[in-house]
Amino acid sequence: MKNIKNRLSESTTLKVIIIVVLIVLFMIPNAMVKQLIQERENNEWRVKKEIGSKWGAPQLISGPFLVIPYQKKKITEYDGKQEVKYFNYELNVMPKTLEISGNIVPIIRKRGIYKAILYDAFLDYGGNFEMPDFDKLGIDTSLIKWDKIIFNIGIEDMGGIKESIKLNWDGIHNINLEPGIKGTISKTGVSTVVEFAKEKYSKIIDFSFNVKIQGSESIFFTPLGKTTKVVLNSTWDSPSFQGRFVPDSREISQDGFTAKWKILDMNRDFPQQWEGSDYNVTKSQFGVKLIKPVGEYQKNMRTVKYSLLIIVLIFMIYFFFEILGNFKIHPIQYTFIGLALTMFFVLLLSISEQVGFNIAYLISSVATGLMILIYSASLLKKNKQLILLGSFLTTIYGFIYVVLQLEDYALFAGSIGLFIALFAIMYYSRKIDWYNINISNQKNI
Repeated sequence: MKNIKNRLSESTTLKVIIIVVLIVLFMIPNAMVKQLIQERENNEWRVKKEIGSKWGAPQLISGPFLVIPYQKKKITEYDGKQEVKYFNYELNVMPKTLEISGNIVPIIRKRGIYKAILYDAFLDYGGNFEMPDFDKLGIDTSLIKWDKIIFNIGIEDMGGIKESIKLNWDGIHNINLEPGIKGTISKTGVSTVVEFAKEKYSKIIDFSFNVKIQGSESIFFTPLGKTTKVVLNSTWDSPSFQGRFVPDSREISQDGFTAKWKILDMNRDFPQQWEGSDYNVTKSQFGVKLIKPVGEYQKNMRTVKYSLLIIVLIFMIYFFFEILGNFKIHPIQYTFIGLALTMFFVLLLSISEQVGFNIAYLISSVATGLMILIYSASLLKKNKQLILLGSFLTTIYGFIYVVLQLEDYALFAGSIGLFIALFAIMYYSRKIDWYNINISNQKNI
């Protein structure tokens, strides 16, 4: 029995199998850490959504546009008699020019450890409408209900409106817009009936209004103008320009950003006027989202993805200490070391929620490294081995941190680092006789 025990303890093949099994088993707690990160991220999302629901949801402003009601006359014959029927229709008309200039003031709200990005947006709208060629559309101008033309502004979350919206229309100022909207372009918004004398339908009519609106994270627009120009300014230094169109020009600095769009009717997939709900204008929406460059939970998730690499490299270092030194490390001791490596990710998650990722990474890696070194002081035979282990730990955690910061070049840097690590392992193990190796009979490092 003693001989069997000695053979098992000195068998390199068995030790490799045990280490591989331990590595596989340690993927289970690391998977649990990933689930924990996702759970905490979901909690953050729920808190943000709740705060946003009370302040203002992500906003989409579609407008302005006109809804022109009219009738079409249809004559039918029955038993030799003519019968005239009138059917009601609505024509959606987009502005000829639409210019929007806005200032977005970011606001941070906290609940517990979670932060929500909110904003106040101050928007100035201006432009004009040009009536379509009704003859070309087959519309009899005498059947247009000129006194019921409705000016509409689609607004995604009406709860974000904090001041009444006053319309300046064709020289008439401070027309009140009321809740409710016509047409199919937007489901919610404000509107008003505008004065439109029949004899003026060939004119270009100017409009302007201001909107003060609250929202969370993002604000988007729909390019309804034949020519749509948007200029946005903000003190937020991490904008993400999203949607169908990106800015023609942008300036981003630590003081904030300025972005400008110019969109023509040829750039979108809907015309200047149409009946009913033939087109979906939201496919052309564009705007900006106020983001944190990379959230704490995203950084934690990316770090956990390197857990296999960290455990494999550290276990390999201990294994080579056994092969090249005159001592043995028990599988239980490998287990404790693996648990310490796993604890690093839990520490990183919990501390990063309080002080941010970078400081948390430093604290967690130093704490984990010291714990492993103190434990390993009783395992390793020489101070030189302990110094080597400390150097390896510093290099591995430092390398992972650098790769995390690179983002776009992470794959490139990671592949180079792994190549160097594999080359070093192959170089220093090239003279080992793996067929005749015995863990206890190698020379000391």
